[in-house]
Amino acid sequence: RECGLLQRQRLVIVVWGTLTILVAGCAPFSPVLPSETITPIASPTLMTTSLLCDDKNEVWQLLATTDSWVGSAELLLSTDGIEIEQHPAYSVGADIDGQADELDLTLDIIADWRDVEEGDTTAFLCTQEPAGLLRVYSVEGVLSDCWSSHPTSKIWGKLDDCAMARP
Repeated sequence: RECGLLQRQRLVIVVWGTLTILVAGCAPFSPVLPSETITPIASPTLMTTSLLCDDKNEVWQLLATTDSWVGSAELLLSTDGIEIEQHPAYSVGADIDGQADELDLTLDIIADWRDVEEGDTTAFLCTQEPAGLLRVYSVEGVLSDCWSSHPTSKIWGKLDDCAMARP
């Protein structure tokens, strides 16, 4: 009986060793060849930006393109620099290689400022022509570029960190 027990233990060890080899053999393997180079993703720079209001459909729309992937982006809107709306702008067209990105934000205009929802609605009418400040961050979360719809305005004060973003 001791022999039978030893044989079972050996069988378990052999089976376990075989399973280990099989599992290891099924692991994905993707070698990087010496001739291949991985291009790091650069900090995004805004290439085109527009902030337009459609009075007929009561909608503000931000469209922007960058020369690499965007980690995150935000649009600030204000007419006086005191009452400020903050809205996230989302990537809608990132190139697979990280060399370009597109941002889009559509905000429906609503009547009551208390009902404003970040990233969805705004209380600013087209006739108010609010100043817009778009800030774009790298995939590492570092401010990399920004754009102002009113570049000569002093409305943003300390929030205007565009000068810090550009080298």
